[in-house]
Amino acid sequence: MVDFNYRKTSARRIANAILKNGAAMLRGAVPPENVAAIKANIDRIYALHRRLIDRDAEAVAFFAGWQLGQIEALNEGDVFAPLYQAAFGKTATIYSFLDDPKFKQVCALVFPRGEYHRTGTDTLMTVRPPSRNSQEEKNTTPGIDLHTDGMYFNDSRFGLTVWLPLDRCGRDAPGLETILAGHEEVRRYTGFDRQRPVPSEPRWNWHHYEEGVFAEEKLRRHFPRERWFAPEFSGGDLMVLSNWALHGSYREPGMSRPRSAVQVRLEGNSFDPNKPARSWTLTGVAGWGTRLRAWTTGAAAERSTTAPDAGPHPVQHLPRKP
Repeated sequence: MVDFNYRKTSARRIANAILKNGAAMLRGAVPPENVAAIKANIDRIYALHRRLIDRDAEAVAFFAGWQLGQIEALNEGDVFAPLYQAAFGKTATIYSFLDDPKFKQVCALVFPRGEYHRTGTDTLMTVRPPSRNSQEEKNTTPGIDLHTDGMYFNDSRFGLTVWLPLDRCGRDAPGLETILAGHEEVRRYTGFDRQRPVPSEPRWNWHHYEEGVFAEEKLRRHFPRERWFAPEFSGGDLMVLSNWALHGSYREPGMSRPRSAVQVRLEGNSFDPNKPARSWTLTGVAGWGTRLRAWTTGAAAERSTTAPDAGPHPVQHLPRKP
């Protein structure tokens, strides 16, 4: 199981789902009013961007500190975290969730020694429905095909991505689809090898993987239907994925609305995560059971670690679906 009520589920169950399946769906993880505030701010940025072409005075003043490439990225709905925070502060952001005690405990169970940090590659992307084009839906992208975050950012350390949609999605608006598979299985399937020769024109970390393994047709032949997970999201729901999770934009022909989503990435200090925690029962003569936690990860669970802010990091754009 990977679909949980966040408030009613233990950190250990959530961490085990991530380690075994590459993902955990957390319902009600963020207060809906916080999500609505982020969404309102993003919509304001988009509205000012559309007014910038007319040299609107308010729009010109708002974007005065932005670089040209950052403004142009808004054409496809990309908003970068430092610019957002400079405009609106840290109050209406996803970052308060990173300090939630239960989520910190999840991270302590996933990352060896409970050590992790923010990577600085936080992004926001707005995906339009398949039936619409960029002229009909301004500030949007068609979405991203199936991939792993390690392909683009870092596959030398184990990491997590927190994916928070700002709109109800998965039915009439594009959602998120992932294949339920642990990091070891994905590494085997993709033929991962960091020692492969670097091509003359490298594209991120793609040369670490066998050619063609991310094609949807091949993925669907390899992974049975019951392992493809594309849930519906309501306000405050989010998904946590490992940087080895195979995932992409979930798009269906009948969808009619765009959706925005924030992605925050965390990274540990080792290639492998902790092993999934185990528990067992010792039954005494009177029939009483004592639940014991696995010693390998129990101690780390008690240490809550705040992910520090990362320093400056170059913005990386992911390839769009044609």
